[in-house]
Amino acid sequence: MKLQKSIIEALGKECGHSISVAKDCSSLSDDIYKKTGQRISVNTLKRLTGILKEDRKPQDYTLKVLALYLGYDSWEKLTGEYADKYGSQICEGDIQQLNIAALEKGQKVRYSYNPDRVVDLEYLGDFKFEVLDGGTSKLEKGDTLIITQLAVGHELLATTVTREWKVLGHYETAKESGIGAIFLIDN
Repeated sequence: MKLQKSIIEALGKECGHSISVAKDCSSLSDDIYKKTGQRISVNTLKRLTGILKEDRKPQDYTLKVLALYLGYDSWEKLTGEYADKYGSQICEGDIQQLNIAALEKGQKVRYSYNPDRVVDLEYLGDFKFEVLDGGTSKLEKGDTLIITQLAVGHELLATTVTREWKVLGHYETAKESGIGAIFLIDN
């Protein structure tokens, strides 16, 4: 996942220089540690800024530390404010409402919500998704969900959740804060 330009610029402003080459990520990593007491590796920062062309899902910890570094309590608060200020894109592929009917089988979607939850799904067709990574949510890898709407600022409602061929019923989450961010991710 590459961060949107506005967030990369905010990181550069906070550390006192632009982030455009590998050595910039080294000094950014040091500054993050100095200001938050938490470490983010130089390679992770290179991936997030697009200097290293390798797409991986960042850990919840990484997103939270970046948010703390920029003065926010959580990644969701940061993405919410930046979406209001700079438009809907926070990360490449970030969107406000997912047009599920237009998805192709095999497309992957990531959504996040408070408190620091990130979930990856794969679209199976007919509004059905499989959980690839449930993170710290109640969802587990391999669960399937029927979702008809996924939108930033709204709760997620899955009309049916199935785990190991057993129907668990419906699933609701992000009731209070709503979904913080949604984006398509590469295969």
